[in-house]
Amino acid sequence: MGNPIHQVPETQSAAVKQGSGDSSSTKIVTIPVQKPGPGQLLVKINYTGLCASDKSLIFDEWNAFGVSMGDACASIAGHEGAGVVVAMGEGVQGWKEGDRAGIKWIVKVSISLLKRRPHGLT
Repeated sequence: MGNPIHQVPETQSAAVKQGSGDSSSTKIVTIPVQKPGPGQLLVKINYTGLCASDKSLIFDEWNAFGVSMGDACASIAGHEGAGVVVAMGEGVQGWKEGDRAGIKWIVKVSISLLKRRPHGLT
């Protein structure tokens, strides 16, 4: 990739859940950056947040309802992020490197939230 803004590092920092229940916490750790699989985008997150739903997932408050921080998110807290597409898996259509992208609540990708807003968010 020619543009240094879109270069993909080998590692990243993540707030990873440790423990369970009331004694849960998060720890900032360095983890590998995964390559996108077929049909997936890799988004460099520029902005994200931790909110009440993250707190509930970290402390297992929703387990009784069948909602937990599972393997799909590798126990990484944070969601509703916004960033830039830096890599694409095989078969991805309608996206290109440099496109802005938004990440919806827990592991789902927002295709239209931030895509190609030339004048910022409105």
